Amino acid sequence: MQIAQDTDDSFYKIKCYEKSHIQINEMNYDTSLILSPEKLIAPWEVDLQKLSVHDFELIQALNPKIFLLGTGEKALLPPADIINFFLKLKIGIEFMTTAAACRTFNVLASEKRKVVAGLII
Repeated sequence: MQIAQDTDDSFYKIKCYEKSHIQINEMNYDTSLILSPEKLIAPWEVDLQKLSVHDFELIQALNPKIFLLGTGEKALLPPADIINFFLKLKIGIEFMTTAAACRTFNVLASEKRKVVAGLII
């Protein structure tokens, strides 16, 4: 078996997800948050039942090519105005469970993709 050194220089990596918290690097977060490989914004004050475009405006400043929306334990489709907001900005949006968003974030970040995740606890 060949062992290669991990040369990924992304600063933030998701180590663990539980429905009550997310471990990023060595810190546990028990609130929803926004994460890119270089930036962490917590808490992200968002109500899953009342999502609006306003909840996503700060993501534009992070300049992602893809945005992952982790919607908790169930994958939920965001309202059409949110999808249109990302389409106008030419940012791909994927929505999935928060567990799946955590896994996908780590894969895309390790590939040096310009990814941002909104992870709802």
